[in-house]
Amino acid sequence: MLKGFELEVDNKTGKVRLTRAVDLSSFLKANSEEKKAVGKGFSKGRTFRKIGSIPIDVLIAHSIDINDPEAIRDFLKKHPEYRTSEGSL
Repeated sequence: MLKGFELEVDNKTGKVRLTRAVDLSSFLKANSEEKKAVGKGFSKGRTFRKIGSIPIDVLIAHSIDINDPEAIRDFLKKHPEYRTSEGSL
C-alpha cells in the first residue's frame, strides 16, 4: 500500500508531527489503467496530450510549484507511477 504523508515541523522544538496520511494505491491503479487504455495520451485532434495525474496534496508535500511546468515534468520523470500516457515528456 503506497501512502502519501504530510508532516509538520516545529522549528522551535524540532519535533515532527504527522498531519495527514492518504492511501494512494487506488489513485495510482487508475493512472495505470488509463495509461494502458490511451497509449500516448493524445486527443483525437492531437491538440492536447494528458501525460499525468498528480493529486495536489502530493505536489505540495514534495514542495513542487504547481505553476512551474518544468518542476512538474521533473517530478513525473522521478515518479512515473503518476504518468497516464506512454512516450517521452
